[in-house]
Amino acid sequence: MRVGRRIHWWSLKQRSRLRLMLRPPIAPNAEAPILIQIRYSLLMRDGAPWVRTRNLSFAEYQRTIFDPARLSRRLRLFREVALPSLAAQTLPMREGVRELALLVSTELPPPHLAELQQTFAGLSWVRIVPVPADSQDFPWIWNDRLHANVTMDDDDAVSRDFLERLSGFVRDDLADHVITFPAGYNAMIEWNGPPGFERAYVPLVAIGLAVIARPGGRFRLVFDLGNHMFADRMAPVIFGDLKPAFIRTVHDSGDRYPRDVFVPDDQIQVADVRRDFDFNPAGLVLN
Repeated sequence: MRVGRRIHWWSLKQRSRLRLMLRPPIAPNAEAPILIQIRYSLLMRDGAPWVRTRNLSFAEYQRTIFDPARLSRRLRLFREVALPSLAAQTLPMREGVRELALLVSTELPPPHLAELQQTFAGLSWVRIVPVPADSQDFPWIWNDRLHANVTMDDDDAVSRDFLERLSGFVRDDLADHVITFPAGYNAMIEWNGPPGFERAYVPLVAIGLAVIARPGGRFRLVFDLGNHMFADRMAPVIFGDLKPAFIRTVHDSGDRYPRDVFVPDDQIQVADVRRDFDFNPAGLVLN
């Protein structure tokens, strides 16, 4: 955050407002611990969005998310969109400081798990966290330190400077606060055609949503907030800034398709989006 940049307030308690006035997050913190968690085709009996929104039985839900064609498309999007956006951060990912945790079902088909592991071979800042289908909660990975606990999906991207922008908020006095970066892009991915984009403004969007967690604090994980769109009912929320921070992909293997289908803005080209994001444009074409 630059000196003098306006902070956008939303659902902030008075003491939170005062803390930021007295000590604004004006500079990146290269040592700020940040843990990004991605639920990768995660199979859970309770709380599965596919079960709730598509009226599927658990067996149908399992067959759907582990369908080989779907897994292949999700892996491709992870390789070409999500992972490159993290690997190119201006505040680099680093083992023990800024890590990616992939929450993976213990029932993920072994051949696909092997492909996934091969994808990030040599990247010490990526870890796989197995989660049984009967788990009632998500694992608490960094339970010994103050950190930003962040969520994103395996088919989305964050801006090149996302971690740098978030790092200044990782402070003791902002523990149990939620940080949101609401500006970004939606990307429509079609079969055998170029992607289409539109600018998006979504307060409390799940991509890049962070909670400042600490041992003994109210929130262990960003998932403890429940429905992310109502996080302001659970905790004070800070708008990080209004620069583009995320790409949310829309495609027919996504959890919210076709609800999120939109008409692309022809004025926005891939080159415009790549000024702030690192991804492989070929990954945004279904074939």
